Amino acid sequence: EALDDRWRKRIKYNLLVLKGDEKEGDEARERLHRRYNSLLKQMEQTKSDELLEMFLTAVTTSYDPHTTYMSPTTLENFEIQMRLNLDGIGAQLTLEDGYTNVTKIIPGGAADLQGELTVKDRIVSVGQGDDGDMVDVVDMKLNDVVSKIRGKAGSIVRLGIIHDGSSETTEITIERAKIQLRDSEAKGKIIEHD
Repeated sequence: EALDDRWRKRIKYNLLVLKGDEKEGDEARERLHRRYNSLLKQMEQTKSDELLEMFLTAVTTSYDPHTTYMSPTTLENFEIQMRLNLDGIGAQLTLEDGYTNVTKIIPGGAADLQGELTVKDRIVSVGQGDDGDMVDVVDMKLNDVVSKIRGKAGSIVRLGIIHDGSSETTEITIERAKIQLRDSEAKGKIIEHD
């Protein structure tokens, strides 16, 4: 009963958030339904190393809040942040309602130089090379989508995208490059104050 009440409150909260975004009634319920279905599909895609990471991190943080366990994928992402560069297209992505959305194009990156990918585009499929099969990435976990898009500098990735405000899928080709993550660099500034 307590869990049911907790879920009721969570759903009520999510509906209120959507109401704040001016989505109400059937539209809000439909969007929430899509969101929970997408979360369920993502949970079903959870791999054993990700479960191990969740479990061991829970154990280690119970002893020390600054200790964690990293799976090989998490470690790779951590090392990218420390090196401040990666091989890819230079786009920041998020997952919303099952769709991989472009939230930022890194200036000077491969996607920026190619020019066809824009903020608010949705990536719905990914293909490797000039003629690899296009793989549907709707409802796929964000880490899995990112791993399909990343690759060796100089290699080709094809993206099936839906531009913001459109319903048609367009295929674009981007040559991966080494991307410098300048936004993540540590910065310092001295402010003189009398």
